[in-house]
Amino acid sequence: MPLEVHTDARAVAMRGAELFLESVHAAVHARGRCGIVLSGGSTPRATYEEIARRAGNDRALWAGAQVFWGDERCVPADDERSNERMARESLLARVPIPARHVFPMRCMGDAEAAARRYEDLIREHLGAMPRFDLVFLGLGDDGHTASLFPGNALLEETERWVGVTRRSSESFTRITLTLAVINLAARVIFLVSGAGKAEALQRALAGDLRAPASLVQPANGDLYWLVDAAAARRLGESG
Repeated sequence: MPLEVHTDARAVAMRGAELFLESVHAAVHARGRCGIVLSGGSTPRATYEEIARRAGNDRALWAGAQVFWGDERCVPADDERSNERMARESLLARVPIPARHVFPMRCMGDAEAAARRYEDLIREHLGAMPRFDLVFLGLGDDGHTASLFPGNALLEETERWVGVTRRSSESFTRITLTLAVINLAARVIFLVSGAGKAEALQRALAGDLRAPASLVQPANGDLYWLVDAAAARRLGESG
């Protein structure tokens, strides 16, 4: 499990972009396509902007990319809280990816039906044992990742790939990939920056099960933690 501590959030973004391009080039060269899962959050945004800057004209690369999302708030696609909107603004609108290769999560209305549709979509494009080539994840200050929150029943899910969840502090529901599909991925990359994530990062890396991110353990894949010095400040401390 590579843990890479970088100087700041900008360095994390640059390394994240480097690994993204490495993964996509390798998968497209080998099979003609690359299944990608995008995350929400401020740290991934900087990574997406760097990817667009480096590969905005690489038509061959984007022709083979298939973009999915790890989770979404059930708000309109143009809402400022939407993960889809963030990814489109920072990356997808700035690169030549075919529209038919972009698969946003849309869950306004019946979230359970939306989760089932998204699972069917994954099955259609990746098969009965879906193996994403690359999954980007963030880390919440409570240790959550995607929309897998501490104590949530979805943490125990072993069959469904997409589930519905909600935070008590929010008025909207969410849909999210589950560990059942995340842990099948070929490469998972956590992007973590800021001192506010230090405690959650310490807990996740220590295997504290109260931090759902600790449960991300690809069975036959690579797991990277790209963190900045502020987020890593508590690593090595006991307790």
